Amino acid sequence: MFDISSDECCAGALDELIQGVQLYKKSDELAELLDAVQQFPILAPFNAMLVSIQKPGARFVLPPEDWQRYYGRNVIPG
Repeated sequence: MFDISSDECCAGALDELIQGVQLYKKSDELAELLDAVQQFPILAPFNAMLVSIQKPGARFVLPPEDWQRYYGRNVIPG
């Protein structure tokens, strides 16, 4: 079944991503973004780019189940 709320959510996320990518107009800025993406080999490149745009300087990024498994920490929803 078609769920409009999830489509609106995805459209908003894509709009945010496009705006974020437009910040990288110079080759050195793009190289910096690609270096940041390389820091998260466990993530898909698209997700690593989202992390780099949404939370510059992030150092520890894992799925919630890995935080629990490896560090005994729980991610707070929201």
